[in-house]
Amino acid sequence: MPVVGPCAVSELPDELLNDILSDFTVYQLHEWRLVSRKWRDVIHEHPTYWRDLVFKESPEMQPFLIARLARARDRPIGVRLYHRATSGKMFDLVIQHMHHIQSLDIVFDVDVATRYFFGLARTCAAPILEDLTLVANEPPSLALPSDLFQGSLPSLRKLKLVNISLS
Repeated sequence: MPVVGPCAVSELPDELLNDILSDFTVYQLHEWRLVSRKWRDVIHEHPTYWRDLVFKESPEMQPFLIARLARARDRPIGVRLYHRATSGKMFDLVIQHMHHIQSLDIVFDVDVATRYFFGLARTCAAPILEDLTLVANEPPSLALPSDLFQGSLPSLRKLKLVNISLS
């Protein structure tokens, strides 16, 4: 029986592998991390894997998203929460990472905003948040709390509010 040597793909330099992986989606990378230990390590450090996170209230996706948040460490990230019934658990995850969230886009129900997000977001700073979009799915209009993110958004450059007023 012939001896099978290492696959040539496994011998690619990390820099070249990174360049190749840049053209693929996070879901493709998630599958390809199973190719080898080296690929897994390179993929977990690739910005496509951890930089832009989309959260949906889906139990099977939560472990994947939590792992991606962990891979981001303290590097700047973008977070999008798109779900009508986003729970406190998802908001808790986001709030724990506000110190390195650069872009935040949330679509939520009015009662969810008042019950979870606005309360949690008063307790944390958002020092590098540049782009904030908050969309309440339906009227009545909400007022944005003045002490959101401890009342300080030093890096904010873009604010978009839908069905939410400033006062």
